[in-house]
Amino acid sequence: MSFHLCKVLLHLGVITYKTFRKKLFNWCEENPRLMPWVNEQDIYKIWISEIILQQTRSEQAQPYYEKIIKNYPDVHALASATQNELFKVWEGLGYYRRAVNLHITAQYIVSNLNGNFPKSYDQILGLKGVGPYTAAAIASFGYNLPYAVLDGNVIRVLSRIFGIEQDPKTTNGKRILQEYADKCLDRLNPSKYNQAIMNFGAIWCTPKTPKCGLCPFYETCIAFQENLITLLPYKAKKAKLKKRFFHYLLPVFNNSETPIRQRKEKDIWNGLYEFILLETKSPKVLSKDRIIKHTNLQQIPITSVNGIEVYETNQKLTHQSIHVKFYLYKVDKQLKIKKTDQFIVLNSENLMNFAFPRVIRVFLNQIANKTSLNA
Repeated sequence: MSFHLCKVLLHLGVITYKTFRKKLFNWCEENPRLMPWVNEQDIYKIWISEIILQQTRSEQAQPYYEKIIKNYPDVHALASATQNELFKVWEGLGYYRRAVNLHITAQYIVSNLNGNFPKSYDQILGLKGVGPYTAAAIASFGYNLPYAVLDGNVIRVLSRIFGIEQDPKTTNGKRILQEYADKCLDRLNPSKYNQAIMNFGAIWCTPKTPKCGLCPFYETCIAFQENLITLLPYKAKKAKLKKRFFHYLLPVFNNSETPIRQRKEKDIWNGLYEFILLETKSPKVLSKDRIIKHTNLQQIPITSVNGIEVYETNQKLTHQSIHVKFYLYKVDKQLKIKKTDQFIVLNSENLMNFAFPRVIRVFLNQIANKTSLNA
């Protein structure tokens, strides 16, 4: 008998896994959650939803899920798309590696599996961008296979009800949580169970304002009984965000053209488009001379600029805080650059056709009606 089970028995009396499931199912019937992927039978759509939900809340995920399914209704349509086309549909959702993995996997399924999605947990786990949790979700929702999901919502529910104090990010913490998840799983109806516990964590046992007074488990919830709700699941101290200072240069030539490039570095926003970038160690505004010099270093020859407008914004990522300045300036000449694979030249009206990081897209939307951009 585990330490945690002993703790439950000692302090609260017995709650069996069967009772836990029964209460959970009763709660789920009384509190249905209407999302387009709930009770979905199409394995392709289940896979799409689970990849999106890896790092996105359901409410934010829904419009993107619907947009992706509309544009790419099956795996063949997704495999046939270009990466930029998919990025454009994905734009604003973040964590673009998910979109890259979707695209690679769709092409693999079409080319190597005749368009048929894998049907075993191990085969699903072998797909690009699919970890144990995502594989369990796809296997249980798509094929009703007995694999317990362990996402953030499930971790929170199990940690609180059973008083699991280990850090869920550690190997030992993951092992303990997975043991509880496996024991609680309804092996005859894993799809229903996984959806129920995920929903319960998402709308009832929430991170900051759980509905403990109305919770069906309040009498046997260790976190509630011992006033540990705000402490569980255990959270290690967050590392200090790394500050980065991005200066984007937007020379607008008299034919309304401006250069953009695709990010190919092993860094944030890989595969998205951006303007001329200068990253510095300081947030200090760039001088006119430095703007001209850096523009020329990109093989975009200019000698002078007119009317520099500076726009400033910020974007916080998981481990980084990006401080961004945009420098919008006119150049009274035609844009002529040497043939290079670094930049492509666009009329400013065509910028909407490319996928940019959210911070750039927001900026473009803000200045869309400014005459300086459409001169």
